[in-house]
Amino acid sequence: MKNILKVQLCFILLVLPLSTLLAQSKFDLTNNQIEFRIQSADEVVANATGTPFIHGQFAPASVDEYKQQYMVRLNATNGVLEFKDASGQILVISNEEDHVIRMQDGTERVYQTLSTTDGRVLVQRLWSDDTDNGLYVKESVEFHPAREALNSYDVNKSAAYVRLDDVFYYKVEGQATLSEVPNRKKDFLKTFEKKAIKNYLKDENIDIKEREDLIKLFGFYFNN
Repeated sequence: MKNILKVQLCFILLVLPLSTLLAQSKFDLTNNQIEFRIQSADEVVANATGTPFIHGQFAPASVDEYKQQYMVRLNATNGVLEFKDASGQILVISNEEDHVIRMQDGTERVYQTLSTTDGRVLVQRLWSDDTDNGLYVKESVEFHPAREALNSYDVNKSAAYVRLDDVFYYKVEGQATLSEVPNRKKDFLKTFEKKAIKNYLKDENIDIKEREDLIKLFGFYFNN
C-alpha cells in the first residue's frame, strides 16, 4: 500500500505514487496555506543509457502566480516536472491540477498542465494569442529495461532511455480540452480548412511535424 503524507502547501500539488514516507515539509509562499498530499519522484535507473531529462538538470522557475523561484526539471519519461524542496528532496508537481510553470533560466519556456480527451498532460506552450488559441508540445522519453539475450544469435541489451517523437496539441478559443495536431497533411487540411493554409504550406515549405514550422503556421492561421 502506498504511503501518503498530507503536507501544508501554499500552491496545489498532487503527486505520483511513492514507496517511502516523507518527513513533513512546509512551503511558505503565501499566508494562505493549503493542506495537500505530496510524494517523492521516481529514481533514475542507474547505468542506463540516455536520460529521462530532456533539458538537462534543475533550473529556476516560477509556479502560477507565486513569485518564489523553484529548481525544476522535466522528467519526460513520467511526463511531470520535478522540483527540489528546501531539504533537497526531489518531489513532483502534479498534472491533476491546472498549473503554469515559467522557466527563469533565459529560455522563456512555459509549461502547463492541461486536459486532453485521453487525460491530463504536461505540455510546453509553443505559441498562444490573447484569445486562448494555442499550440503545445508533449516531449516524451520511453524507458526500455535491460534484457538478456534470448539465444546464441541474440545479444544482451542495456537499460535505456529513448527519446520519442514529439506530440503536438492545439487549443482554440472556447475549447475545454487540447486536441492533437494531425501529423498527415491531408488530415491537417481537413481540420484547418482555411483556403489560404494550403497555399501557405506550399509557399513556405512547411513541415507539420516540425515545431518551428508549426509555430509559424499557427501564427498565420489565427491571424488571417
